[in-house]
Amino acid sequence: MQISNLSDLISYSSNKYGERPFIRQLDSKKSFSFFELEKLKNKMNDFLNSLKILKGDKILVLLDNSPILVILFLIIPGSFRIFVPLNPNAGLEEMKYIIKLTNPKILITNTIFSKRIKKIKIKKIIIYDDNKFINRILNSKKIKIKLKKFITKNSIAQILFTSGSTGNPKGVAISHENMITNLKGLIERLEFKIKNPRFISVTPLYHNNGQFIPTLCPLYLGGQTFSIPPAQSLNNFFEIIEKNKINYTSAMATHINYFNNFKKKRKIKNLKFICVGGAKLDEENHKTFEKKFSVRILCNYGLTETSSIASTEAIDKKYTKVGSVGKPLFNNRVIIKGKSHKGFGEILIKGNNIFQKYYN
Repeated sequence: MQISNLSDLISYSSNKYGERPFIRQLDSKKSFSFFELEKLKNKMNDFLNSLKILKGDKILVLLDNSPILVILFLIIPGSFRIFVPLNPNAGLEEMKYIIKLTNPKILITNTIFSKRIKKIKIKKIIIYDDNKFINRILNSKKIKIKLKKFITKNSIAQILFTSGSTGNPKGVAISHENMITNLKGLIERLEFKIKNPRFISVTPLYHNNGQFIPTLCPLYLGGQTFSIPPAQSLNNFFEIIEKNKINYTSAMATHINYFNNFKKKRKIKNLKFICVGGAKLDEENHKTFEKKFSVRILCNYGLTETSSIASTEAIDKKYTKVGSVGKPLFNNRVIIKGKSHKGFGEILIKGNNIFQKYYN
């Protein structure tokens, strides 16, 4: 089956893995299978049609990491609407700016954040209970609506907002092709060899660090993904990893520095590697972590504008050197322009994973 968009990817996984568990909830036997995700994707189209939210329309989502956020991240673009996640830590003015810029049709949130958005004038869906919300989607009646916009692989799947530290945050418009291209590059490079692998997302799903390795990779591979709010994960990180037999995850360099301060030395058996990006990881901290916890670190480099990772180390030694970020994925061409005598220059990246535009 040719996969050119998120809808294709969900259908591919449903056909291949069926009732196998995919989205898992920590400390619970509850899970969503690949087949259930496909069903939710199809019913999401009916649900949104009933609300007159058509293909190509934007949907704002304000949630912390959770199974319901994983589901919405997949089935909103899977039903060809545009996923626009909000950082739960964003201030009211930033949220208002994003709403004004993107002009979404609706905002989906839960009771935790509902008080914060009372002053925001936009149609809202408040999730009071995850299961009731899912049943609401599943019970939607089929509504036929004539498609006004032609959906292509270059259609926007999501708009992610970058840091506004130098002004207002920029909305990075990422297409279905951008995401699928980047996913294929990661699958080829990282060579996940465990059958039915287990992943966990400890980085936020409102950014692509939490979207690709811990979420889209297991969707493609037939693995399981666990999701946990970042603030809850650090102190109990290794206990969570061991208890749930996690094989792969991604983290930030600051997480590694934090773990190195743990007094206890321990060997983590199931965890094969952690992909680390977001900032340069100091070589000494890199070596200390691997020695202290017997877990490989694979450093990577990428931007929101490259959909996710543009280059990474891998288990294969030809891609690995402490202090580096490995080599470009097969879908990227990277050159350094205007290199000075100190070795610095401008990094230029080309490939089908490069974003479409800064929105508006």
